[in-house]
Amino acid sequence: MSNEKGLLKKATLSFRFLRWIIPLLTLSFLLFGVTGFFMTRGSLVQFSRQSSSLLTDQTKVALVNWIQDQIYLAQTIAAEPKVVAAILSPTDEHARAEAHSYLQQLHDRYKYYENMPIAIRLPPGRTLSINVNGEPRVIKNGTFLVDTVQGRTLGKCGPDFSYIKSIYEGAPYYISEVYPSILRGNPLFVVSAPIKSDGQVIGVALFGVRMDYFTNLFIDPAKVGETGYLMMFDETGKVIAHPDKKLILNESESKKIGHITDAVLHGTDPSFFDSYRGVENLYVVSRLAKSAFAASPILMRHDWYIVSVQPVSEIIKTSRTQAYLFLLFSVLLSVVVAVLLYKHTERTIARPLVDLTRAAAAVSMGEELDTPLTSTSADEVGELTKSVDRLRQSMRAALKRLR
Repeated sequence: MSNEKGLLKKATLSFRFLRWIIPLLTLSFLLFGVTGFFMTRGSLVQFSRQSSSLLTDQTKVALVNWIQDQIYLAQTIAAEPKVVAAILSPTDEHARAEAHSYLQQLHDRYKYYENMPIAIRLPPGRTLSINVNGEPRVIKNGTFLVDTVQGRTLGKCGPDFSYIKSIYEGAPYYISEVYPSILRGNPLFVVSAPIKSDGQVIGVALFGVRMDYFTNLFIDPAKVGETGYLMMFDETGKVIAHPDKKLILNESESKKIGHITDAVLHGTDPSFFDSYRGVENLYVVSRLAKSAFAASPILMRHDWYIVSVQPVSEIIKTSRTQAYLFLLFSVLLSVVVAVLLYKHTERTIARPLVDLTRAAAAVSMGEELDTPLTSTSADEVGELTKSVDRLRQSMRAALKRLR
């Protein structure tokens, strides 16, 4: 028994086997885990890109539909008989009052309009004088004849403003650039439509649409992942909507994201990676082009861009967690596999070799020559057992002859 224990102590074949199989298994699983991490990361980035693209496209569709509603309303106002009558009889106080009442009701119903005036078209050099709250007001070509802000904008505007000039040039409607309101300072854009009589443009129906109404409804509440967001800017790089309100229509502040707007305006890929305030983000862009409303470029002043922003670290967080779990599982699995291999090696190789070594030692000393050595294994261990057994038989026969 003591000899067997000594032989077992010397039987290091299984341990030598484990010394290289455990690191090999662990390395294999780790490499597999790292490969899986990068493959999963790529899949997650692609999924985020597709999700963000869907979100920006849906937001663009909502914006297009909303603007089309504004176009329809402007054209409806322009065709209203009370509005046409006020333009045809600008000095008729009753006609102006009827038009004002109609416009004021619309303004009171829809709170996202800044002002709903009508402008009159006059021959060059001609002016009108109207009474506003007991005070005379001079009305020139392209200026407001009626408004819905208590007369504060009457006589203002002019034929050189884009939303007046485009209508004079024959546009069926016009969408201006986004600019700060002169009344509140909030971002707005103007939608205008021609007022006609006998096929001739005699004035312009228009209203200032509060852009912050749309952004408060569709842009600001949108979440891209956990901390991502949407922003908007036009083709000049002017920020229209952003969670950081200081950037909106602020040229000096907008320079902070100038590299982002440049990448959108001059890049060819609708998605790209860039950094803002030290954070790498995935940017996905959806462009609202002038052609979304009509083929003629005069109908909309600028293209608008809706951009989703999501930190890359947030996108791959799931992948990183999965990688850590997989690596832990890989280490545990390699240990389990190594133990199973050790047990199998000990049972099929190490133990038979220990038994065979003990038997060979006994035979060499002339002991246990009458005990046959058997093995059910058909491998090299089995062949070695048969060889030692033949040696036992030869030793026994030789000893018999000597006796």
